[in-house]
Amino acid sequence: MKDKKINQVVKSNRLNEHVQLQVLSLPEIRLVQLAVIDARETNRGLTSDTPLRISGARYAEMFNTTLQNAYQLMQQAEEQLFERKFSYIDSEGIKVKSRWISQVRYLKGEGSIELIFSPAVVKEITRLDGKINFYTEYTIEQTAPLENVYSIRLYEMLIQWRSTGSLPICEYERLKGQLGVDDSKYRYKDGRHKKGDFKVKVLQKAVDEINKLTDLTVRFQNVKKGTSVYGYKFSFHIPKPVAPPKTPSWQTKGLTIKQIGKIGCKYESIKEFVEANNTPELLKAGGAASNATYTEVFESWKLLLGSKEHVNKFKRIQEFLDRQPNTA
Repeated sequence: MKDKKINQVVKSNRLNEHVQLQVLSLPEIRLVQLAVIDARETNRGLTSDTPLRISGARYAEMFNTTLQNAYQLMQQAEEQLFERKFSYIDSEGIKVKSRWISQVRYLKGEGSIELIFSPAVVKEITRLDGKINFYTEYTIEQTAPLENVYSIRLYEMLIQWRSTGSLPICEYERLKGQLGVDDSKYRYKDGRHKKGDFKVKVLQKAVDEINKLTDLTVRFQNVKKGTSVYGYKFSFHIPKPVAPPKTPSWQTKGLTIKQIGKIGCKYESIKEFVEANNTPELLKAGGAASNATYTEVFESWKLLLGSKEHVNKFKRIQEFLDRQPNTA
């Protein structure tokens, strides 16, 4: 089993919340995710001059693809990622422009890629260092199945608000930027917004994929000013993991005298239980005569029912134990 902690991605909320992205392709996003994991877990730490190496084998395993396809996707990402830029609002409210990485190279002979994050990204992506409230944590296992880049970006935005289960109202144009949707898309020729198309083709598709493939269940709705859609309100929850049912103690220890008595409390119950378990193996194990009555057969089984080695050979035990006594 993979160590979930190892595959935990940590990004700064400031970067997630305020970044205005030129859309990264899916392979580029996945490279960044793997690099973030390496940056967080390496003993050398994350610096703006230390290369982070990602192998094609690791990419293939994490994202469930072939080794050959992983190499091709990584090479494609290497050719594009260096040119990518973004901007974000720093702690002083000033817009900062940066590249994602300052250096990248594809090691063809080794089937690996090496990249170095830019200084701005180094400041924002780091180890947790106890800053639970400031950093977004999400597992790459959750986003790995996602094929839509907008789904991944929306997941990142949502998960940083896991403690409240809802985002502050997302204003339309700001949300487009946060998701990396080109400003010219979903507009009429006169410049007016096609908010209906954006909702259906971007938001609804992303929400549907997140709901289907991750641990989040997401809902969203329009927020209006007058008759015009101003933005969107997102709410979500992470279902609590369902605890596996506890194994009844009788399955590992055998039935107690009281439990055996409950099954054999009435003749009708004895008859039904014996008929449900009337096999040559159990009849022989109990040692009852071939012409024994239902009650005699049940009596011959009491030692077997109290034995952890034999009790699980009987059928419907829990059903009989769960029955309420008929007091009529």
